[in-house]
Amino acid sequence: MRYQAFNLQIESDIPLLHYNNSKNPQNADLFLKELNIDHLFKNFSLEISDKKTFSNSCLIFLKDKIFFEIDKNYRINFQRISEISDLEVSKLICNLAIPMLFVLNDKIVLHASALRIRKKTILFSGKSGSGKSTAALHFLANGAKLISEDICVFSNDYSIVPSYPVIHAKECSVTKSKINEIKGCQVINNNLPKKMIKTNNFYQNQSKPDFIFFLDVEDKSACSKIQGADSFMNMLKNSWHSYPFHELKDRTSIQLKNISQICENTSTYKLTRDATKELFDEEIYDLVKDIINS
Repeated sequence: MRYQAFNLQIESDIPLLHYNNSKNPQNADLFLKELNIDHLFKNFSLEISDKKTFSNSCLIFLKDKIFFEIDKNYRINFQRISEISDLEVSKLICNLAIPMLFVLNDKIVLHASALRIRKKTILFSGKSGSGKSTAALHFLANGAKLISEDICVFSNDYSIVPSYPVIHAKECSVTKSKINEIKGCQVINNNLPKKMIKTNNFYQNQSKPDFIFFLDVEDKSACSKIQGADSFMNMLKNSWHSYPFHELKDRTSIQLKNISQICENTSTYKLTRDATKELFDEEIYDLVKDIINS
């Protein structure tokens, strides 16, 4: 089966329900194979999920779920340990294995959703539950185009690589945004905790970020500009797997240099949500719009 995402032609042994099908006749860039690879994990305890990173590869074990062998030369092998569905495997490939592949190739991968709004590229960055997908859904319902959801990959020139035209959000966010009424957006019912929304409003060109909003939950809703060390530390803590390379100093130095470069060339803000509220206030979104349009 052939798919397209992250500007790659992907050949997969299983359906990748998040990605667009591809009829491109060119050779595949990335290969996803379901193989018996449990022999590679004989030194893992298998009592807890674990990961071992090497210079050219990474082994990831998720307890009672799956083994991944990730080769930086764009090969990902996996073996299911239990009867998890193709949909769940597809999501793990999208949100775990492929980000690790890009990190092995010294790309910055940020926990973020990216949109194209009025000819500007905007990122909402934060850990799980911070509201980045909800924020992206709000602006998607108001005319923005989706670039990437949940993870953002930076190319060698620090542009955002478009991922795939799917966004996941809690049911309350889907209801509030009225995304199901937007032309080109389809809410897909599934048995996962979050709804899957496919959209035709997808921006397929690489673009450098104009703004990054780092999301957090505090005692009040607010938005403030940050610079220097504050910007760098927020970027670092939201980078995908910012910690695995303690023994690989060269790779760590490349990652830190790339983060510094992005911070120096992008306007960054801290956006906080009142801890007593499940969603951001409309006033906060209005403030974000004012910043973008200024």
